Amino acid sequence: MKNKRLAVQDSHFSFLTEAPAIERQPTVRRRITPEAGLGLEKLAHALEYLIDEFIHEGCEVGKDYGRLQAIQLLASLNRQIYFACVVQPTIGDRVQSLFRRFRFRQT
Repeated sequence: MKNKRLAVQDSHFSFLTEAPAIERQPTVRRRITPEAGLGLEKLAHALEYLIDEFIHEGCEVGKDYGRLQAIQLLASLNRQIYFACVVQPTIGDRVQSLFRRFRFRQT
């Protein structure tokens, strides 16, 4: 007997097997300052609260358009703060930089 839940999952995710492979991008780490971290934390709590409230009240887009705009605004601010943080160099970048400095001193 086939599990009904698996049958539903197979039908919902069947498009994944037909999709072309997506090239994986390297992970980028950012150095988040304490102030930015606090801002991100406060925005995340506000977003979570608004989204939970929106879902709890039935996700009515026409009725809750102002709430959706607030969610979009907070999400936009969250991204702005995150992307303003400095990108932390990868280990490979640090090693290359070290070799460049070493080679420069040798000549």
